[in-house]
Order: sequence, then structure tokens, then C-alpha cells
Amino acid sequence: MTRIVAIQGDLTAQDVDAIVNAANEHLVHGGGVAAAISRAGGPAIQADSDRWVAENGPVKPGAAAVTTAGEMPATWVIHVVGPRYRPDQENEGLLI
Repeated sequence: MTRIVAIQGDLTAQDVDAIVNAANEHLVHGGGVAAAISRAGGPAIQADSDRWVAENGPVKPGAAAVTTAGEMPATWVIHVVGPRYRPDQENEGLLI
């Protein structure tokens, strides 16, 4: 049985299977929620992210990369990349 629960609180303190991060295509966790996740999880998260990108290349919009959660109580971090607006591309089509 799958169970999804919405909780208000510190994302990095949740004892869950996985948390989800809105990431950039290079999985550089330098600001916002990504930075908070990286700080809470310790260096393992950025190291896992760097390894993922080295092995697979940048994450494409709409795709995800999974890393360990480092020192957080969660087991996994799912890094999902959304499209980045660029004037020379068909931006609306990337949202489908």
C-alpha cells in the first residue's frame, strides 16, 4: 500500500523514505531548499550528486536523480529538474 502524507515542518528533519528537491540540471545545491538539504545531509549529498552527474550527464527537465540523504533521517533525496526558461526554446512544451 502506498501512503502519501502532507506535513508542515522542517523537510530535512522528516523520518521518511524520501524527500523531493527542486534541483538544477547540474545538481549544484547552492541556494534555497537545495542548500538547506545539502547542509542538513552533510557532504555526502553533494558528493553523490557530483558522482551522478559525472556518470549520467546533466539531469534533463522533467527527469530526476536519486541520491542518499546523508545524515538526514530520510533514506533518499529525489532531485527533480524543471525546465528553465530560455528565449530560444519552446518553453511551454517543456511543461508537458
